[in-house]
This record gives sequence, C-alpha cells and structure tokens, in this order.
Amino acid sequence: MEDRLYQDLLRRSNKAVLEEIRRKEDEQREYKEFIESWVHEAKNPITAMELLCENMENELEMPQIRRMRMELAKAEGQIDKVLYYARMEQVWKDYLIVRTNLRKTALNEVQKNRLAFQDRNMQVKLEMEDCFVSTDEKWVQFILGQIFSNCIKYSQNENGCVRIFLETGKNQVELCVEDNGIGIRPEELKRVFEKGFCGTNGRSGRYSTGIGLYLVRNLCERLGIGIRIESEYGHYTRVWLRFPESDFQKME
Repeated sequence: MEDRLYQDLLRRSNKAVLEEIRRKEDEQREYKEFIESWVHEAKNPITAMELLCENMENELEMPQIRRMRMELAKAEGQIDKVLYYARMEQVWKDYLIVRTNLRKTALNEVQKNRLAFQDRNMQVKLEMEDCFVSTDEKWVQFILGQIFSNCIKYSQNENGCVRIFLETGKNQVELCVEDNGIGIRPEELKRVFEKGFCGTNGRSGRYSTGIGLYLVRNLCERLGIGIRIESEYGHYTRVWLRFPESDFQKME
C-alpha cells in the first residue's frame, strides 16, 4: 500500500513537470514567432523611409537626408540583431548551405555600410579575388556586418582603414577583416565573445550592448566556421573567419 502511494505521487509529479515543460516550450515558441513577425513588420516602414530619403537626397543633396538614412540603417541593423538572436537556438531551421562567393558577400555588406564608412571617412580595401565556399550567405553577411559595425564604432579619429583579405591553406580558407582602430586591451581580448561584455572601449563613450560578438561567435559555431581575434591596443584588430573544408574551396 505504501509503495503504491509513493508510485502514484511520483507519477503525478512527473506528469505535472512534463506539462510545465510543454507549457514553457509553447510560450517560448510563441514569443519567438511574435519577435520574427514583429521584426518583419518593423522593417517595412524603415525600407519605405530609406527609399524616400534616397530619392530626396538625389534631388536635394541635403546632409540631413544622409544623416537620416544613416540612422535608419542603424535602426535596421539593431532590428536584424533581434531577429538573429531570436533564431540563434534553432539556426539549423533557417540556414541554407550553398555555393557562396565570399568576395561578393563581403562586397554586399560593405555596400550596405557605405554611408557609415563615409561618415567616419574610412577607407575600405577589398583585397581578394572570387573565392567559393560552402556556407549560408545570409548568415555570413550578418556576421560580417557585426564585425564592420565594430570597425566603424572603434575607429581612430582620422585615416581609418578596413582591409578584407583571404589566406588559403591546406583544405581551408580564412577571411580576415583588419582595421587600424583603437584595438582591444590584452587582458580583455579573451572576453570579447562573452554575452554583455563591453570592455573599456564600450564604456568610454561608445554605445555598446556586448551582444554583437556574442551573436557572431554563436552563429559561427552553428555554421561550423572557426573564429579568432587578435589585436594590439592602439594599433589594430583582426578578426579571422575560418571556413570548413568543402568542394568549393578554390580560387576562380
């Protein structure tokens, strides 16, 4: 009788726990679906305003219009960050591994950030030929966008420059984004991928959430892309993306 009582209590307890887990999973799924829906709805007016600003800029050449376009681009970037964060845990449902031209992907993201680079008088040097790897182009472009954002945010006051180049080795391709910005302190370098870590640079008047590189590292892990950062404080920062071996890792 006592054993049956304990067995019945355990069964009820397990059932209650399973029901609570399912409820939490349903809530989480509904929340992610809402975020994704909200992101797409929020981007529609931003796209419309960007088109209006572009037309007005062509006609009037007003600095205020260019500034408005830059701020809209920043807003769109933050919204994209929310979307990718919401999808991060289930990235396998969203990515599409295809033959991807790294040079074209990098060039598209440079063009997307063109106004921000121009605003900081930064020069961008794309020193690479066409190179094909097997990866998801959309997610890689987002990763590059987060890296470019840091290059712009932590640039020096003048003569800012970003170099994008490739190094190829046996069965691997590494894409490097190098800037001549303020760099990262040695004691902080190992923590740059931590969630919420801003470091000295992020607390010195440059707005930072500490989410960008955290997202980058997690997305790279899920795509099988190796990532490492090297920096000399006050001189440069280099971010390396190592793409896994595939049939497309060849120069054309």
